[in-house]
Amino acid sequence: MTALLAATLAATPGTAHAQTAAPWVPQSPPTPAGVAGSDAFPSSLDDITAISATEVVAVGHLMTSLNPPMRRAEIVTASATNNTTTWPQNTTPTPLDGVYQSSLSAVDAVTSTNVWTAGWSESGPTVPCNPVILRRVNGAWNSVALPSLGAYGATLSGIDMLSANSGWAVGESSDTANTSQNVALHWDGTSWTKVPVPSQAGGYNGLYSVTALGPNDVWAVGGYSPSAFSSFADSRRDNVIMHWDGTSWSLKTPQPTTDLNPRPATSPGTQGNRLHHIVAVSATDVYAMGTQMTNGWFNRTPLVLHWTGGAWTPVTGPLNDEGRAWDFTDAQVISPAEIYFVGYQRGPDFRDHDIVRRWDGTEFQTETFATPANGVSPDRVASALSSVTGLPDGRTWIAGHDTFNKNQVLYKDVTP
Repeated sequence: MTALLAATLAATPGTAHAQTAAPWVPQSPPTPAGVAGSDAFPSSLDDITAISATEVVAVGHLMTSLNPPMRRAEIVTASATNNTTTWPQNTTPTPLDGVYQSSLSAVDAVTSTNVWTAGWSESGPTVPCNPVILRRVNGAWNSVALPSLGAYGATLSGIDMLSANSGWAVGESSDTANTSQNVALHWDGTSWTKVPVPSQAGGYNGLYSVTALGPNDVWAVGGYSPSAFSSFADSRRDNVIMHWDGTSWSLKTPQPTTDLNPRPATSPGTQGNRLHHIVAVSATDVYAMGTQMTNGWFNRTPLVLHWTGGAWTPVTGPLNDEGRAWDFTDAQVISPAEIYFVGYQRGPDFRDHDIVRRWDGTEFQTETFATPANGVSPDRVASALSSVTGLPDGRTWIAGHDTFNKNQVLYKDVTP
């Protein structure tokens, strides 16, 4: 979360915006020049953050080949003025230009002059992944040195900058082809260092998202599977929630195991679970979101967990209203009584459809979409939403990939 938004939430914890009936309006980010994507391999904006009152930055990847799947990292910086956002051409940051394959998964900022993004790169078809963190200095993106993470490669999926002298990045690393470990890196204002974080013995471990409320209060979510194969569709996976107390990382979910019966509330899916993201309103008001699978890949239901200071409990509500497979991928806190959850549903046509649900503190409300200029149905067929960001004045953006498997951004001003 950017310092600008975090400071405003801290100052006005009980403020809720009232204008929620207006639809989300498609914007026009640059169209990637790569190959035509697919449902399985779309070009996509994977994370977005409003770094100041006048600037929005989104990161992701452009598909350059479908067989084999090949990606190239991309960054899009937009100029935001009132209700208008100008999107220039997307670019590949110089440190990753010409690299065999790369992707950026997360972006965050302290100020407009202190912007960070994290992901991975490969220098060749048989070379392990390298973790990547870039920092924008004087308008240019530069690589930042990272500690050695895994002999068999590593990737970073989440980043959250608490201040200029404190930030966290999380992901996974591998020392062999068949196992992986959780990774947590800390920025101290000078360098990134590896901080020990628990991992389960054998199989797959990985952290996907991190949020920092203070130097002694940091949360991260991820997953564990005893299977060496980490595909969500083909192996058991249990949710993992970690907490940093200023001294060490500790597991805040029941010990993941395939033998728990009944399943714990934090990992209820009997065939698999996945927590994509975690956001915080305050130290005693934190949400983790994802999906659970109990009866096959096309029968997933959304999973939202809520921390109120004592334990993680599921948030219940009429979510799976159309019997579709669901994934919640991100959330944006406007106030404790107004949180926007975004993601996608797998429809009866077996194509992804955008979803946005507004949590009012009691139940989920359905959000609507304006018909885009190309006349495609507002149902946004073959689309998925990856990330949402907002400013204290109510301007809010959602990023992902659109009907034609390319970049998309939706916009809404929720100010009264």
